[in-house]
Amino acid sequence: ISNILSFILFVLQIKNPKENISSIFVEVLNDALKRAAIDFKKNKEIDPSSSPEHFVWSDIQRQIPVSASVLCDSTSSEVCDKIGLWTSSFEESGSLGFIFSSYQKQKKDAKDQLLIFDLDGITDPIIQKIASFLSFLTIQKNFKRLPRESKKLLIFEELGVFLAGDSPETQAMGERFVRDVIKTARKQGIQAFGLSNEVEDFLTPGGK
Repeated sequence: ISNILSFILFVLQIKNPKENISSIFVEVLNDALKRAAIDFKKNKEIDPSSSPEHFVWSDIQRQIPVSASVLCDSTSSEVCDKIGLWTSSFEESGSLGFIFSSYQKQKKDAKDQLLIFDLDGITDPIIQKIASFLSFLTIQKNFKRLPRESKKLLIFEELGVFLAGDSPETQAMGERFVRDVIKTARKQGIQAFGLSNEVEDFLTPGGK
């Protein structure tokens, strides 16, 4: 849930850089996510064969009015309207519907030893950042599935593309997420490298 919430907030920030996404909106989204996850689990237990592998944005969207009424009381309608405006692109017909509103089955092969996320073909800078963040979430999730004793290598090529946020907020979120990935890699015994063509990336005080 925390990873999904982080991803949603990241997308909201880069799609709506001038908006103030205050703590109450975060609380409502977090609560709606938890409710959607609980409903999904219940439905999966009742009928495993017909249930999808995961829930989508419409499942979360249905829970937002419930969460808002519990957490916001008199301002619930205003909160719902604001979230609806910010997340219209998440719907099936929206520009990000292919990410938030589609069911996808990930193919898994125990023999696969190399997993590559190639973002070079993505020309839209916003979609590129979203894809980068989603790739990192997948990597972070896979960390926990790998045996600690196996040899593992994580390479970030042109990491500066992801870290170059359109605003201080999005840049800070990207940097924080990369730090979390590196910390997780260290705990899991994974070697992590960052590659860049820009010398400045390594000379910047505080370092990216």
